[in-house]
Amino acid sequence: MLRHWFRSQTHPSLAVPHMTPNNGCRHVSCRCIAKSLVSAGLCKRCLVQLAYAIGVPAPLSIFIDSYGCGADGKTDQDLLAVIRANFDCRAGVLVRELDMLKPNCNKTACYGHFGNAVRAVDPDFIWEVPKKLKF
Repeated sequence: MLRHWFRSQTHPSLAVPHMTPNNGCRHVSCRCIAKSLVSAGLCKRCLVQLAYAIGVPAPLSIFIDSYGCGADGKTDQDLLAVIRANFDCRAGVLVRELDMLKPNCNKTACYGHFGNAVRAVDPDFIWEVPKKLKF
């Protein structure tokens, strides 16, 4: 039974302050992965989806669609290999890496927590800082 199937680009300005850390980390981890791939120059845009089952820490599937705009002929399978090499997508690891246990509900409830151009770079929003990738 699939519990979560999140897409990084379907929630551009989502503000859900009542989310549990596990639910929230799955939303923002897709965004963080996609931003990291684009900022590394591996593709111009992409969609990342993670599918989880209840009681299983690792995702059942990781899906990426680069819409055919991978740099230097990179395919979606190449990008998937980069994701697997650079990101540990287990739920507990994502909660720790994205610091989702720190309550910042007031900040996320104001203007959303995805790509808020009004807010300057904020250390409370770790998922907005692209990760340096090894490929």
